[in-house]
Amino acid sequence: MVNGDEFILNVRVNLGADDVQLVVSFSTDLVNWEPVDVSALISRKNHGDGTTTLSFISPDLISSEPKQFGLVHLQVR
Repeated sequence: MVNGDEFILNVRVNLGADDVQLVVSFSTDLVNWEPVDVSALISRKNHGDGTTTLSFISPDLISSEPKQFGLVHLQVR
């Protein structure tokens, strides 16, 4: 999702799935991926059905990097 000059990746997760960890990464070329830390998490929206949407912001602005991609890895704990 693009919000002004920001690229935001929204991920809907099951709150009961505590046996996996999300790793979110961004790329501008689909070759080099940069994982983001918890400071990239800008919002959580609880849906009341056991799921929540997490929103992560890219470290690069759209005006400086017009092509951006987001990737979510799930790691078993």
